[in-house]
Amino acid sequence: MRDLVTLSAIFLAANLPIQARATVPALDEIIESRTTLGPRGLVSQNVGRFTQQIADDFTLTHPAQVNSITWWGQVRNESFDDQDFGIRFFADDNGSPSGTPVSFADVVAAVKPTSSTGSLGRPIYEFSADVPRLSLPAGRGWLSVVATGLTDETANFLWWATEDPPADARQGVRFADADPWVVDVGLGPKDRAFVLRGTIVPEPSTLGLLVAALTCVHRRR
Repeated sequence: MRDLVTLSAIFLAANLPIQARATVPALDEIIESRTTLGPRGLVSQNVGRFTQQIADDFTLTHPAQVNSITWWGQVRNESFDDQDFGIRFFADDNGSPSGTPVSFADVVAAVKPTSSTGSLGRPIYEFSADVPRLSLPAGRGWLSVVATGLTDETANFLWWATEDPPADARQGVRFADADPWVVDVGLGPKDRAFVLRGTIVPEPSTLGLLVAALTCVHRRR
């Protein structure tokens, strides 16, 4: 009888409706990936002679916790091994980033050159950093990657474009934290190259049904 109840519970868990089922992936599951590099980058930094912040939108089908981020770009007029960046996630506010980030982290990114080059033959670099399990809701969100540690006043960090889908040519632009975001929509590669890795959070309905099934097994024992 115990085996029959156990099999029934397993059958229930395996045959949940599609909308109620969710799989918890490994900690470095790719949540969002845009790695095909476009022809140019845009300045995204809060130090130096010219400051500008760029945010790019993305959509999550489930809530998630981000554990690491990779992005691509150029650093001009500055030699470096590692670079300081501000990583910030914003909620969507009627098609633009909200004023205050929902999650953020200051990181020191590991840097390595790629085989790709941008304008004037300069190499495009890959930047990567672990972050402290930043929680993101389902739906549209915005990622902003801003260089914070440039020491040369003439230096620039350019966050590189991608040609991967959805390629909706939407990006948020502002010059400082106190400024409102302006959404730039138009032709051209205005989506940024980045990869988000982390954990997808199961829907409450999934967890409830699984717990109920397992509780039934435990009580029968």
